[in-house]
Amino acid sequence: MSEAKRRREQIEARSKQAQRRKQRSGAATLPKPGPFIWGGIALLALGTVALIIAAFAGLRGDALTTGDASKLLNNAIALPGVLFLLGGVLLFLGIMFRRAAWQLHLERGFFEGGSVSFELRPVPLTVHLVGLIVPVGVWSLVVLAPVLGALADGGPAAWVADASDDFWVLSAFYGFVAAGSLGVMLASLLKKLGYALFARDRSPRQHATPDRPASAQRFWRLVSAQFRAESWLGFAGLGFAGALPLLWRDADASGQPLDDTAVLVFALVAVLATVAAAIVALNSWRSGAELGYAESVA
Repeated sequence: MSEAKRRREQIEARSKQAQRRKQRSGAATLPKPGPFIWGGIALLALGTVALIIAAFAGLRGDALTTGDASKLLNNAIALPGVLFLLGGVLLFLGIMFRRAAWQLHLERGFFEGGSVSFELRPVPLTVHLVGLIVPVGVWSLVVLAPVLGALADGGPAAWVADASDDFWVLSAFYGFVAAGSLGVMLASLLKKLGYALFARDRSPRQHATPDRPASAQRFWRLVSAQFRAESWLGFAGLGFAGALPLLWRDADASGQPLDDTAVLVFALVAVLATVAAAIVALNSWRSGAELGYAESVA
């Protein structure tokens, strides 16, 4: 075999190896984001309409479940939530496909990081703060206003006096979700604050890449970049806090004294989860990853 031919074969072999590595660990080919975004918006709008209809029906005293409640169309309490869930997933994927840089890492082991990662441009602080209005508004409408109406001096207000038990189930569920969503957004704000205050002071050794984290960073990468623990804990903490007012309404409606044990449990879970979320959020910069970086668990 001539030297020139052998050289060509070596170059072709290296080229094929590089292509295989790019397929395994390179930028992923992503779908167009438009259908995901518009599909998500449409489902969220349908969920909002379904929730409003169910709430007004419950305030009239109507039952919100009919026949076999396990069937979605017979359960006006669950239907909006399913629409919100599906719409949120589609919208999330659309935003990720549009704004994030994705990478595949198929050769990683579990403790080496996730097989999929992406880096997203963080939302501007102003947009983030304005976004807080949505969960606060929803919680105020489905929990705060009805509870204040039910506990009004001189008896329940007229607009809430005939509310069915199903309405209060709906209030508890969507109030928990709205308050929990606020917790997720606040945890994200604290995470930004942690990066702004502390990340700039990291030493060169602390700037390990996500592919090769220093041993001291593995815990925070697993907790925050992969499991997003600050979001789960923030959701649980504010969710339980948001459901607390309903305990006073339940006691008033039943004519029984307030259940101090239930109040204590709800308050304790809310405080512990919220404090844990704050700790994780403020220390997420220790993962060594950028603010908008995230990895899959597996």
